[in-house]
Amino acid sequence: MGAVVAASARVAIPLIALLALGMLASEPSGDGVGFRAGLALAFVIVIHTLVFGAQAGQRAFAIHVARALLAGGVLAVLVGGGSPHWRLSAHLVEGGLCAATVSGASILLGVLVGRAPTLRDAL
Repeated sequence: MGAVVAASARVAIPLIALLALGMLASEPSGDGVGFRAGLALAFVIVIHTLVFGAQAGQRAFAIHVARALLAGGVLAVLVGGGSPHWRLSAHLVEGGLCAATVSGASILLGVLVGRAPTLRDAL
């Protein structure tokens, strides 16, 4: 059973990532497409972590990379939102939302997975 799940995850993960990047590139800005694409990419990280384990998930998307991406995403949203007269400001905001969403979800997953071995049952 584990081999089947791992094989299907190896097929599904690149397809879901391609779907997210396709959404970000093809849909018009201003409809929340950056957030939806970020959720799809975060789903890729969640699947990878659940199927291949916590250590593999942390190696695939390191916490310091996620923090830098979160800072860059927030900066992109602030710059794009602060200068609405730029031609590509809406795209900058959507890209920043995507980066902030996927990195925030990755940091949250890293905290939950990293903390799981230290948690004790209350009963």
